[in-house]
Amino acid sequence: MDQIKPVFFLIPIAFFLVVMTLLSIINYLSFAKLFNVKKKPYILFISIPTLLFTSFWITGIYTGSRPLISLGANSVALILIFTISLLLMLPISRFINHFDNEKGKSKVDLKRRNLIKTLIYIPPIVGAGLGLKGFKNSHNRIRIHKLPLKFKDLPEDLDGFRILHLTDLHIGMFTYMGELNNLVSRATSTEPDLVLITGDMCDYPPMLEKVIEVIKTLNPKYDFYGSLGNHDYIRGADVIIKNFNKNNIKMLVNDNQIIEVKNTRMLLTGIDDPQRLRGDTVTFLRRCLSEAIAKAPEASFKILLSHRPNGIVPASEYHYDLVLSGHTHGHQIGIFNKSIFEVMGVKGYYYGFYERDNTQLYVSGGMGHWFPFRLGIPQEATLVVLNKA
Repeated sequence: MDQIKPVFFLIPIAFFLVVMTLLSIINYLSFAKLFNVKKKPYILFISIPTLLFTSFWITGIYTGSRPLISLGANSVALILIFTISLLLMLPISRFINHFDNEKGKSKVDLKRRNLIKTLIYIPPIVGAGLGLKGFKNSHNRIRIHKLPLKFKDLPEDLDGFRILHLTDLHIGMFTYMGELNNLVSRATSTEPDLVLITGDMCDYPPMLEKVIEVIKTLNPKYDFYGSLGNHDYIRGADVIIKNFNKNNIKMLVNDNQIIEVKNTRMLLTGIDDPQRLRGDTVTFLRRCLSEAIAKAPEASFKILLSHRPNGIVPASEYHYDLVLSGHTHGHQIGIFNKSIFEVMGVKGYYYGFYERDNTQLYVSGGMGHWFPFRLGIPQEATLVVLNKA
């Protein structure tokens, strides 16, 4: 087993504990008052399990025991999910409680009061149920999503061409090698022609060699290529690039690769990641693509690998046919196969299929996650099948 560096896990542990302490205090102010729960039992209910599982987590770190890390990290995350669920649902209970306007009256409608007292328990129960469902979903196996895409000017040599898109596996705290092994054993039967990776595959560098070793068993006809994600910079982009390249998975950083498919030339371009989470990422991505396209040879079909979905903006300006992205995970909460942000009307490219001018984009929900909660956005690897319209 690789030696686990404590600093890798101690930072998220500290973050979890600080967040849970703040949320527990806020929940106490709402929960204890609404349900007449005494302060001491409620605080103990949250704090004792948290401290217990945190001790498992820390022990696992210093002993190198991945089962203990998994038990501790997932249990602490589940408590946090439960705490957040209560925090979101308790205002609804408080609203319902306002309808108990019989207080102070000489005649009290007991039926009405009992109904209201029953109803105020429903939102926290629903919230806890959704929290448990989201946690359970995050441990489902990674699906293989077959995605046929039609292109009007697709060369005949590329009709039926199969691309397996892998992204955002985040091997480390909440995603494990067993999940990757299971996916690859199923994906092999799809016989992909090409495997493309768009970043953030491993959040724990000592596991990177094993991740690459498993991915390489896919053995596509036209090889493997990839681009960087923001987590790759957090873990050390130089190490990521070195390990992929020495295992014959070429990382394209503002660079290109021509794939010869019979008599057709397909251009792959990979662009860098801006690293920051906010701000004007489009300008950075446009500059990266401009640098790459300046040295790109002519091709009949062009694919861009961009960890950030906003890469579709400059890609459409340079007339790329297809963009493959990840990064957002669809925010791991969705309704009607759309990210919750898109449902709320926030503009952006969050999850699924998009089109800008004649450029098509698919944003993957990601194979893994850095927090174990998913509702409506499954973990996935995408099998893109090119078809002539």
